[in-house]
Amino acid sequence: MPMSEREIIIEHALENEENLAMVLDIISVGYEPHQQIIETFLKKLEVFIDKKLDISQSQWKFNRELYDNPPGSRYRKFGVSEKTKKINVILEDRSTYYSDLIIGVHSEYVESQEHLLRKHLNRKLNKTLGKGNGPNHWWIWYQSLKSSNWDYTDWNNKDTLIKMHTETDAVVQDIGKHLLRIIEVARPVIEEWVK
Repeated sequence: MPMSEREIIIEHALENEENLAMVLDIISVGYEPHQQIIETFLKKLEVFIDKKLDISQSQWKFNRELYDNPPGSRYRKFGVSEKTKKINVILEDRSTYYSDLIIGVHSEYVESQEHLLRKHLNRKLNKTLGKGNGPNHWWIWYQSLKSSNWDYTDWNNKDTLIKMHTETDAVVQDIGKHLLRIIEVARPVIEEWVK
């Protein structure tokens, strides 16, 4: 019976003291490389978004919870937020360690007037960007972080992390362009509503 990749690695680690020491050193590094890859990626994504939107000159600001707050807490966000009404166009990690990312329009306000905005914006995003989920209590519209060409919903996935590290610009383009399309559709509607 053929051995799994994991079994081969364990067998190799236990072959001699040098291999075992190396594996134990790698284990002691723990989550740090993973975290560094994600932080570097998010900083590059922020630069990409800012170049396209010139955030500092608008009524929008960056929401950086996804790398400002350490892993271990749920619902951390990254994206842009309208300054006065706290409406966000974001990536959100619904898990505690980057394994369930979604992308969409989120609102921290639930007002009776906002009900019409939610329905209108949800229809517009569904029509322009494809079927999403929502509206619900927090989300106006959202999708999983994937397309027909890529899937970035789980940043713990080994292949995803390798791609985020070795092809950072391509991943920034994939996610950044999708985030910008959502912003492009949502921003005029939101800005009109907050006037």
